[in-house]
Amino acid sequence: MTLLFAQATLAFAAAPQPRPEDVAAKKAADAAAGKDIPWAAFCFEDAQVGASAPVRVVGVRKRETGCETFGVMQGDTWSAVDVALPAVIGAEAWKVLTPAKKDEVESAWIDAVLLPFATPMGAHAVGHASGKTQITRSYLRRNGETGKAAEAKTVFEFDAGGRLVSRTETVLREWRTAFFIQDDELSGITEAVAQAGIESSGGAIRACWSEAWEFDPSISGLATLWWTVGGGKATQLTIVNEPTMPEPVVRCIGNALQRSTWPPESSGTVQYVFGLDRR
Repeated sequence: MTLLFAQATLAFAAAPQPRPEDVAAKKAADAAAGKDIPWAAFCFEDAQVGASAPVRVVGVRKRETGCETFGVMQGDTWSAVDVALPAVIGAEAWKVLTPAKKDEVESAWIDAVLLPFATPMGAHAVGHASGKTQITRSYLRRNGETGKAAEAKTVFEFDAGGRLVSRTETVLREWRTAFFIQDDELSGITEAVAQAGIESSGGAIRACWSEAWEFDPSISGLATLWWTVGGGKATQLTIVNEPTMPEPVVRCIGNALQRSTWPPESSGTVQYVFGLDRR
């Protein structure tokens, strides 16, 4: 077993302040939308395509599909999503690219800028017709509620100048991720006490996976944790074996368990399995 969680009470930092460039991005996005978009709705991602300068992708969360790219900030300059590619690459630089290079850049742009908040799957399929380029991309994204995802594909169509002129999505399959907890081994602690102790931090534990899932709906796996109970606290948090669940989620669950409360008279050890099942 590997002890990965400090036994002392953890101190949690206050929520970080927005980066200065994100304050500017919000102002530009608000102006483009014609309304004040709440901070909690924003998603940000850094991206770079080829030799172009890095950009800040500005996304907005939607209940149905999760984070979707709304625009791009290049330094202090805002570009709407449909014209951002030629704006970032430069119209003159775009003209001298070979057709094959344009296909390559547009494919990279899709992954880095148009779908940075989804999980790409497979390879791009590129076609050309009527002076336009059609690139099909498959991916996994959220679908309406926490734990529900869609495997989808979108045909992105670019004109000769690199502008995004249309995007058509088709949902191929739906997935649902379920979070489960089950007792594995108890010593000196009854099942009822163990369940109550875990539930005392249940909201924080569930947030560990739901927040991670928001940005990666493909997450799954198991983690077995062992800890001691005494003095109303959970201590000596230990990971049993090698978890298949993403490490940040495991650590988050461990931190949440350290804040759980237990009956002062309870004393013993608890081993539970925490899992994410996607099907």
